[in-house]
Amino acid sequence: MTCIAWDGTILAADSSVTIHGMKLSCDKLERFSDGSLYGAAGDGEDTLKLAEWLRKGGRGRRPKCDSVQALHIKPDGRINLYVGSSRPELVTSKYAAVGSGAKYAMAIMWDGGTAIKACEAAIALDKSCAGPVTSLTLG
Repeated sequence: MTCIAWDGTILAADSSVTIHGMKLSCDKLERFSDGSLYGAAGDGEDTLKLAEWLRKGGRGRRPKCDSVQALHIKPDGRINLYVGSSRPELVTSKYAAVGSGAKYAMAIMWDGGTAIKACEAAIALDKSCAGPVTSLTLG
């Protein structure tokens, strides 16, 4: 699947995608025009539909995105967590992660590591994650 990790400053991601059983690399992170950051795991179409809706300000009816797990980091550092088609949850923790590598990433960040190190750990330990790691910094 993927690993998206936020450490309070850096949003990082692995680059692995699978299409019809074939592994490819792509950039899973985006900086929106309002300065917010976005990274998502799950079905590619769902992640793109959610990104497009957020890019337009999140107004109107939210698209159905049942397979998505996403982090939307607001310019002020607030973390919105999207899981499936449910309403976003405001995460109050300093760090957060989504995707199949999330548990490894959370452990690394809990121990003081960066989001980049967290994604590197996920790549080393989760069979669905692969490099290279990409990252964006808020601000």
